[in-house]
Amino acid sequence: MTVEIREVRTKADKLDFLRVPFPLYRHDPNWVAPLFLERLDHLDSNKNPYFKHADAQLFTAWRNGIAVGRISAQVDTLRQQRYNDGLGQFGFFDCEDSQETADALFSSAATWLKDRSCKGLQGPYSFSINDEMGLLIKGFDAPPNMMMGHGQPHYAKLMDSAGFHKAKDVIAYRTDDTGQLPPLLLKIYRRALLRGDIRLRPLDKGRIDSEIAIIMDIFNDAWSENWGFVPFTAEELKKLGQDMKMLVAGGYIVIAEYKGEPAAMAVT
Repeated sequence: MTVEIREVRTKADKLDFLRVPFPLYRHDPNWVAPLFLERLDHLDSNKNPYFKHADAQLFTAWRNGIAVGRISAQVDTLRQQRYNDGLGQFGFFDCEDSQETADALFSSAATWLKDRSCKGLQGPYSFSINDEMGLLIKGFDAPPNMMMGHGQPHYAKLMDSAGFHKAKDVIAYRTDDTGQLPPLLLKIYRRALLRGDIRLRPLDKGRIDSEIAIIMDIFNDAWSENWGFVPFTAEELKKLGQDMKMLVAGGYIVIAEYKGEPAAMAVT
């Protein structure tokens, strides 16, 4: 039976969309299943601030009544304003090892984007470069870190055969979870604090709006020249912080001040 592509319209459709990866990764011990509550919010145009400057459509691929693939297509106004290259984006790509299915998904995404005056498509971004992005081609033997995507080895083959080519090398990080800084880094850290110019402090939840403004200013300045950069909005940062409360312990955001002025921040 041929592949049928369906647009995601209802909440039930979104649940089908989110369930697509489960059978595809059933033999992969390193895959980390998503939290449906968080993912449903991420896909919801009323709850995800991304949709205040972007439009998206989700698709699922069906064969013999079983969902065997998925993809998103999206147009981000902030990205278009910054780069003006006519590119739309795709993301959330998961697919059975079938070129027919992959081609049908890519064709659906490309057609949707062409109807919105896009000249090409680039991805995966789920939904933006500030979310999970990139296609894993090495490192399948380890689970992904937070906000870094996983994948199946055959995805690269499907994309290559569909005519995609590499736009940029990106890195999927692994962490050394020993809990101890390397001795040289620890020495530099202690020396920096001894000078008295640098102060580290946790996020002040009592001044959350002004703290979010500080974090957004630091991030958008520090990352502004990076490849593919799209600025965070204040609403997106606030939503990201709310989502992280479900996933990590308190005190996860630290702001560094240099001579009394905010100069750096870290989310750990």
